[in-house]
Amino acid sequence: MPETRQRRYWDFFVLTLVVWTALIVPFEVGFGSINFPGDYQIERLIDACFWVDVCLNFRTAYIDHSANMVRDGAKIAGHYIRTWFFVDLVASIPFDIIVLWFVKDISNEGLIALGLLRTPRLLRLGRLLRYFDRMKGANIVRMGKLLFFMALVAHWVSCLWFMLYRITHGDLAWSYDLLQNAKTMTYYVEAYLQSFLLMIGNDINPQNNIERLYCTGILVIGACFYAIVVGHMSLLVNNMNPTASRHKFKKDIINNTVRYLGAPRDIAGRIDQYFDYLTTYSHPGPDGMALISQLPSSMFQDIAIWMYKDLVTKVPLFKECEPAFIAQLVIRLRLAVFLPSEVIFRIGDVGHEMYFITKGHVAVHNDNGEMLAILHKGGFFGELALLATARRTAQCVALCHCDLTLLMAHDLVAAMKDFPDSAEKVRAHAVKRLNDMQTAGKVAREAHSYPAPRHLKKLNPAAAEAEADLAAAAAAAGHGGAGGGGTGGGYMPMAPLGRTGLPSPGPGGRQQDAGAGGGELLALPAPGGAGGDDAGGGGAAAGDGSGGGGAEGGVDLSASTLQLVEQVQATIGRLTGKIEALQGKMGKIHTRLGRVEANPNIFSASAPMGGMGADPGGANKNIFDVDFTGGM
Repeated sequence: MPETRQRRYWDFFVLTLVVWTALIVPFEVGFGSINFPGDYQIERLIDACFWVDVCLNFRTAYIDHSANMVRDGAKIAGHYIRTWFFVDLVASIPFDIIVLWFVKDISNEGLIALGLLRTPRLLRLGRLLRYFDRMKGANIVRMGKLLFFMALVAHWVSCLWFMLYRITHGDLAWSYDLLQNAKTMTYYVEAYLQSFLLMIGNDINPQNNIERLYCTGILVIGACFYAIVVGHMSLLVNNMNPTASRHKFKKDIINNTVRYLGAPRDIAGRIDQYFDYLTTYSHPGPDGMALISQLPSSMFQDIAIWMYKDLVTKVPLFKECEPAFIAQLVIRLRLAVFLPSEVIFRIGDVGHEMYFITKGHVAVHNDNGEMLAILHKGGFFGELALLATARRTAQCVALCHCDLTLLMAHDLVAAMKDFPDSAEKVRAHAVKRLNDMQTAGKVAREAHSYPAPRHLKKLNPAAAEAEADLAAAAAAAGHGGAGGGGTGGGYMPMAPLGRTGLPSPGPGGRQQDAGAGGGELLALPAPGGAGGDDAGGGGAAAGDGSGGGGAEGGVDLSASTLQLVEQVQATIGRLTGKIEALQGKMGKIHTRLGRVEANPNIFSASAPMGGMGADPGGANKNIFDVDFTGGM
């Protein structure tokens, strides 16, 4: 088998012999035989190993062009004969030994020619190339291969150069004549230095015409080789970080487009910061993560489950769902990257997705600019966008570089179609969540029925000021006879901090509710948001009554108390009407859930229902499509 451990060990051993041959054979051709003890036996052992390798190649399976492994012996032999057999055969024949069997006395020039007969062994370098092609880490391997061959070519050039010097020594002057009676290694180092300098374009001052012609040829070859090496090196260095190259390419295109459109400089600066962050940290970006979906489905699902399963199962909506349903959700998640201080969504935006925090921190702000919560890695927010079509009632801002994963509402609907049991559990949790939202306004109003403690007033001057205004308005309503009680309670500001510490209605009566994940907020009316004229009229009536009753303090006090009671009763009546309206909308939700139970195919394109028929994909509506922005 070609990929077994034993075969790899053997290939590495043969590769070592090939490198040894590529270094020793040219050296012995140029500088003469080394003649170390046992050199003849080592040469014969190397030849024997090459012959064994030829035999093994006839029995080693191979991978064809269709990525199929061929194990048939006849096909393996035919393939090897058509490809590398003759190259390996010529490289394995010891031509120098065959010549020595017939020729005994050989001159100095004959020894040089005999050394040339060993050069066919260099054909074994093809085996080196085949081994490099199978190695992993292609960029590093290619760079190492280029450096190795550059050094090897310089070695061959120096050996051939000194061979020419040995042949014509005494007849012509050579640059090596400057070294008198030097050792062989000294000659080799000098030759290698001059060869390397010549390959990169330096002048080495040749001494005769043969040396000049040789240097000219090496300069031409070296220039081409140097250009190839430098070009490949720059390409390899660039390909060592393909993610950064891809981001740089996209950044240039987007910057040119933005520049053509004449966008402001601050927008261009934010674009630069975005791509600089992706490039600096080799971040794959949304498109890089999307490429994972092109993997085989089982592999992509395993990766998605490993990345997002823990995030999704933390959401109460999906805690009790079956694993297959969770798997369908995680493969539909998308990645989004946000810079520090980047707004994720604003108050009033229509949401169709929820967010999971895979990296970074997110701040939740109300419409007063106050920070309600800080969400960390593993948190989630915006889940109410999956339950009902409503506008965002909070603003979420990235505090640092954040990686957020998005789940779209229509993706949830698509997954619920295939898993009715899990869909029923999701609906049950959704109904419970909406019921909790129904009572959120009552809880907040009870929390603000008492004044805030003194230490909270010191921490939040705005809350203290708002509460003081509320007290002043109540006092003015109780003493309307002194003048102008008609301003009444048309708008009742509530302090942002109450006795219970729950988030309170801001201006306009918007109730802030962070929810289980700490992010989605619901808009509810303020107690005094409607019927302001009635409250004002009551204040005026109280003023008239107190003015006509006399100047005694007891009479004024009783009138003020009665006026306050009337205001409270009027407010309770208005709240009762609004709660009844909310209950009516909840009844609509229960009615639609009953239709879903009666007709499981309600989401199919062939059986549209009501508003869902115009949007079968569920991008703008879902099973809980109730508008909470009207009378709420």
